[in-house]
Formats: sequence, structure tokens, C-alpha cells
Amino acid sequence: MKKIINWLFKNIDLVVIVFGITTLILTILDQIICLCDISKIFIYISGFIGFIYILYPIYLWFVRSADFDWHLINGHFLRKVVCLVCLMPFVLVSIFYICNYLFGLEFTELYKENSYTSSKDSIIWIIYNHFVDPGNQYMASSSNGRIFTAIIAILGVVLLNGLFVSSIIGWVDRRKDKWIKGEVYYKHGLKPKYVIIGGNDIVIGIAKQLLNKIETSNYILIQTSRDIESFRRNLFSSITEKQQKKFVIYYGNRDSQSDIDKLNLKNTKEIFVIGEDTRTDDIESYHDTINMECLKLISNKISNVKTFNENNKLVCRVMFEYQTTFNILQVTDIDGTKIKFIPFNYYEMWAQDVLICKELENKNECKYLPLEGFEGIKSEDKDSFVHLVIVGMSRMGVAMAIEAAHLAHYPNFNKYKKRTRITFIDANMQNEKHFFMGRFKELFSISRYRDVLNDKKSESNRLYYDFENYPWKDPLKESDFYSHLGTDFIDIEWEFLNGSIEDPDIQDYLTDAASEKGAKLTIAICLPENSKAIAAAAYLPDNVYKSSNTLQILVYQRLNNELLRQINGNNIRYQSKLKAFGMASECYDPSLIDISETIGGKINNRYNEKHKEKIINIINSIRENSLNEDTLQQLSKSYSKITETKLKEEIKVIWRKWFDENPYIDDKEKWNSYGWEGKKNEITKELETYINHNDYEEDKKHNTNTGKSSSAKMWSNSYNVFSMWTKFRCFGINPLNGEVFDNENLEEVAKVEHNRWVVEQLLLRYRPLTKIEQEEVKIEGIYSPSYLKNDLKKNFAHLDICSNEILNNIDYNMSEVDEALVEVLPPAYTEYYNQQIKK
Repeated sequence: MKKIINWLFKNIDLVVIVFGITTLILTILDQIICLCDISKIFIYISGFIGFIYILYPIYLWFVRSADFDWHLINGHFLRKVVCLVCLMPFVLVSIFYICNYLFGLEFTELYKENSYTSSKDSIIWIIYNHFVDPGNQYMASSSNGRIFTAIIAILGVVLLNGLFVSSIIGWVDRRKDKWIKGEVYYKHGLKPKYVIIGGNDIVIGIAKQLLNKIETSNYILIQTSRDIESFRRNLFSSITEKQQKKFVIYYGNRDSQSDIDKLNLKNTKEIFVIGEDTRTDDIESYHDTINMECLKLISNKISNVKTFNENNKLVCRVMFEYQTTFNILQVTDIDGTKIKFIPFNYYEMWAQDVLICKELENKNECKYLPLEGFEGIKSEDKDSFVHLVIVGMSRMGVAMAIEAAHLAHYPNFNKYKKRTRITFIDANMQNEKHFFMGRFKELFSISRYRDVLNDKKSESNRLYYDFENYPWKDPLKESDFYSHLGTDFIDIEWEFLNGSIEDPDIQDYLTDAASEKGAKLTIAICLPENSKAIAAAAYLPDNVYKSSNTLQILVYQRLNNELLRQINGNNIRYQSKLKAFGMASECYDPSLIDISETIGGKINNRYNEKHKEKIINIINSIRENSLNEDTLQQLSKSYSKITETKLKEEIKVIWRKWFDENPYIDDKEKWNSYGWEGKKNEITKELETYINHNDYEEDKKHNTNTGKSSSAKMWSNSYNVFSMWTKFRCFGINPLNGEVFDNENLEEVAKVEHNRWVVEQLLLRYRPLTKIEQEEVKIEGIYSPSYLKNDLKKNFAHLDICSNEILNNIDYNMSEVDEALVEVLPPAYTEYYNQQIKK
């Protein structure tokens, strides 16, 4: 029955035409044999259907919505017009019957004393005659008949002889042409929940993911300067007709204010500024600059929209093609009270999708294996280490390396100093290495690395056999310049091999890498051309495929993965270890974004709680003493580096911050719960005097800036979240079973997190402090003037970039903050997972 109903709705126009013809046949038969009221019933039904056909296009015409154009272009509109013409006589007959019933109007009165009408004639034939041939109006002899037949004749002229033939068809063709070109814009009635600006090849993948997040009345609006017809065809090729109706596509340039103004952003939840394809559009060499200009135009557009404010910002996810731009903007706050700016990068998103394995038990559901394997790397694993080999320093190759550096941190480093090794192989290594190391000079200033350059001329003296002549460079060990930071605390090492994948030296290297004791090897072929990447993956040494150390061989395939899938699945030689990644249509993973934003918020709240605890401890310590020179020197040995006045002002600002955050300051019961007997003491009196001072507001502004951008904090939280599954595996817990980091391993997890955080900060281009800077700022007592640390952060220098061993010696109780940041991960992830199950 359901199939029949679905078929009827799908072919409703054909059914209506057949029903109209049937009604016409019944009226003919009614003239020959009496069918009682059967023909009249069919006439009523046909008239009712015809009336619906009249009202619906009228409604769509007035709202002029996306639905109207969808029906116009894709809904067999001309067939519906045929239905309307076919049913119009029955609509008029139905109206006549209703008038006859309500007002007693007989059709014989309209045609009295006219031989044309006889008692056997049906009203349907009279109406049909005038509808088809307006020249028959003279047959109506009465005045009422003339009026009635005139109306019918006019409808016949409009529908059959004039407007239908020329105007309607012409208008439909023009409207259809504009719609196909994306030049139909809707000022009202369109409520796009998501707006995508750009026609890059990743847009289709993002659009498909967003389909699951929109309600019935919402749309996804896409604006692009590409050829709209071909873009629409690509987009619609793999989605259902019902899903196709949820897309509205505009033609426009993202750097044009007039085109941005055409977007209905008032009800929009998120905007994706993607841009066009840099590989096919020459102007897109300025891709990132144009995207930032687009962001500015969006800000101008919504400047007067009251819907958006500080508490409800418009989320703008802006894609940057070049990782240099992306890395800079990760630590840069963009001005805008109504926009929440979130930069992202296609290559990093794919690197995250490949390297972040969210499965802990259902291994078969994980498309890509984690770098450390599902068993993880435990503290007691003396030999185990991760080795990621990247062939090709393309944008994807660099993104894979950076993401691995964020994730691949393991507890056995603290005990056995087993580092994660990231190896680059490239035929143009000399230039690529300098560019890479220059971008991350802060990281390489204290990281262990080595260059292996194939500059040998003799075949008998090949590079690989001379490997030991290329020793590791370790700035932390070789120079005293960074000795104040602690010893050997960077758990990532880098290797740069000059050569092509087909070189015998490189083949030998890969063979040994696959057999090295304790290695967990992942090879990522990141050559930009699909065919070259497949060839490189398919012709590796056989021992690489067979080795149990080789977890997977990742092959970058931007266009599609079908060829590699066939090779991998039908050839036992590759042990099913070849896995395609980087497909443009699958780059966007909303689950990672949701997890990052949800759990990242919990991490931030937990950090603030620990920060408040530190402030309480400082205030309690200050309260127990009087504010004199001896007390100040006891609180901070760095006091001698600054004047007494500045230090006093800093203490007062911290006090005032505490008062601002605790409005119940005058509630004695609450106040006493913190151990205060009252606030009428020397420090409070001095503070109250300071608060009333005219310079307080200016000082408050100066000290509310923590020195680190909110964007950098957001990304720091995200990278912590992305590494949590690695931590779960390495410490053998599954939060979904109610397991958490206990007191026995929490300290060890915190050390791993600090190692990860140090590399993250270096990748975000923060540098360690010099020895003199550290002496000025470090906390040797319980208190240090934080504004000095903040000033250094503004200049991208961070006190806590150091080893775990000296962390608490230079920054009071900071290891407890690290513990708090990882302690929250298991319960937060469990809560998030349960919320998703309920949805």
C-alpha cells in the first residue's frame, strides 16, 4: 500500500490528466446513457483538484520562495500547467453547480430561446465550447449567460490562446535560466541555517555533512563564482531529491560587498568561508587574503543585526589554504564583537581525521589505525616508539607531521627517553627543510633532529651505508644556552632524508625502519599527484608490507580512492595495509569539532577553577602577613627586580580580581567559609583605598590581559582533547566503562600532557625564556608578579616551556594545573558520549 501511495505522489500529474480525461469521457457517456450522478461526482472531484492546482502556484508566486523555483525548474511545471488547463472546465462547471445550489441559477435561463441549448445538453459541453472557442459567445441569449460565457471565453484566451503559449513559457524559460546561473536571489522567506561561501572541491563534502544538522524549514545556502550548473550537477550527483531541495545556490564573488549583502544572515547559525579552488583559478593564489576580506565584509553586513551580540556570535569558520597563514591565525584574535572567528585548514582536518582514532574497543570500526596501535605504549615499554615516515613535503605531508607532533606523546619517554620519530623524505629536501625549520624555528631551537643529504657521487659510497656520518643535533645537550630549562624534555625527534622514494638508499632505509626493534611504523605517501602516490605505495620493499611493525601505509588521494581500494583489496601482497586519505569529498568531520568545542569548554572551566584556587592560596598567604618590605621579599625573590610600588599594585589587582569574581564578598558566612574572620584588616583597608584611587580602572585594563590570545587558548584546549584517546590507550582505561585516571597514574598522565603542551606551544611559535627572563619572572616563593609573565606572552615567550622536573620550581604548583586538565578528560568524554546516544 505504501508503495502505491508513493507512486501516486511521484506521478500525481499524470494521474490527474488521466482523471480529467476519464471525467470528460463520463460526461460524453452521460449524454448517451444515464449514469445518474456518477459524472457529476467526477466533475466535482476534478473541479476540486483543479482548484488546488490554481491555489498552489498562486501561493508560490506570492512568496516567491526557493520551493517555488524548485517546483518551477524540477517539478514538471509545464505538465502542471497542462493539468490546470485540462481541469479548468471542470472547475467552472463545479462553480456553476455550486451557484445553482446556492442561488438557484439554472443554466437554461442563461441560454433560453436559443436552439443551441436543448434539455439534453450538459453544462460541461457549453463551458467546454466557450473555453475552446471564444467565438461561440453569441449563442448565449440572456444577459446572465453573456456574462458567464464571457468569463469562460476570457479564461480560454488567457490559458489556451495567448498567455499559456507565449508569456508563461517565456517567463518560465527566463526564470529557469536565471536559476540555473544562480542569479535568483531571495530577499524574504529564506532562512539558511548554514551559509557556505566558495566552490572549492571540499564544499560538497562539507555540505553533505551539514544536511544531518538542519531542520525541515531550513536551508543550506552556497555562494560561489564557479559555473553554477556544473557545481550543482556535482553536488546533486550523490544525494537524494529530497536533500537537493535543502540547497540554494547563488552566484557571487566573496570579495564583493553587494554579493555578500544578498546573503540572508540574520537567521544563520554558521558561515563557512571556503573560497574557490586554487588549482584551477589563477586569482585564488590570493586565496587566504580574499577569505579575510570576505570575513571583513560579513562583519560589515551584520554590524547592525541585533540578533548577534557578545553572547550570541555568528560562527565564521574560515578556511586557509596555506599553512603559514593558518598557523599565524591560530594565535591571533580577530576583532569583532559579533563574530566568532575559527580558522581551519583542509590539510590539518584530514591529518586529524587520519591520526585521531576515536575507537577504544571497536577496532574494526576505525578506518585508520592510531600511530601507537590499539594496545598503546605503556610506561614500562622500554623499546616501543612511534615512527612516522612522510614521503613528500607537500602541504599534506607537512600537515601530517605537525598533527603527529601534537598527538604522539607517550609515557615511556619520561623513564626511557624513547622519542617519537618523524622522518621526511623528499627529493628537494634542502629547500623544503630550510623552509619548514624556518617556520618552526622556536621548535627546532631546542628539538633533536638530523639531516641526511645525498651528496655522494660514487655508487660504491651510497648515502644509506654512510648514515652514521650524519649525527643527531641536540641543542638542549650541546649548548648551555638552554640549560636553565631542564634536560632532555622534548619527546619528538625529526629526520630529513634527501632522496626520492625509488632511490635504493631510501628503499633500504624503509626496510630497516620496518624491522627496527620496538618501532610502530606508519608510512604516509603525501605526493600531490594521485598516480605518483599510488605508484610509490605499490612499489615499496616487500618486507615493509610483511613486517608486523608496519601498521599502515597511508596514500594521499585528493580526487577519489576507488583505484587504491581495488588494488589494496585484491592483492594479498599489500596485506591490506594501503589506505587512501585526503579525498576532498570527505574532509569535514563535524564530530571532532563538536567534541573539541564541548569538552574544550569543560577543560577551560576546570583550568579557571584551578587558577582561582591559586589566587585563593596567594590571598591567604598575603592575609597572614602584613604588607611590609620583608613580607614582600618573602613572597617573591624576584621582588628585587622590580620596584616595591609595582609589586604592591600587582597584589592589589589580584585582590580586586578576586573581589570582582565573588559578588558575595559582603556575605560574612560565605566569606568566613574561605577562612576569613573579617575584611577589616590592614590589607583590606589598603586595598579599599587603592580601589577608590582614580588610576584603578586604567590599571585594571592593563592587568586583565593575560598576554595570551583567546584563539591560542582555544587551540590549546582542542589539541588536548584530540590527544585524549591516545592517553586512554596508553594508560589502559576506557571512560565508557566508568574508568578514570586514578591517583597512581594521574601524575604520570600530567607529565605526558606537559610534554605534549610544550611541543604544542613551540608549534604555535611561543619560545622558551632566556635565563635572565626566567630569573626575573620565575616563582621561587609563592607569588610572582604575573604581569611580567603576561608581557612576555604578548611577545610569544612562555615561562612554562621547560622540563617537568623544574616546572614547579619556576611556576608555583603548575603541575597540579596539568593534572586538572587531564583529570577532567574521562568524565567529560563519557558525558559527551552519553549525550550523543540520547540524541
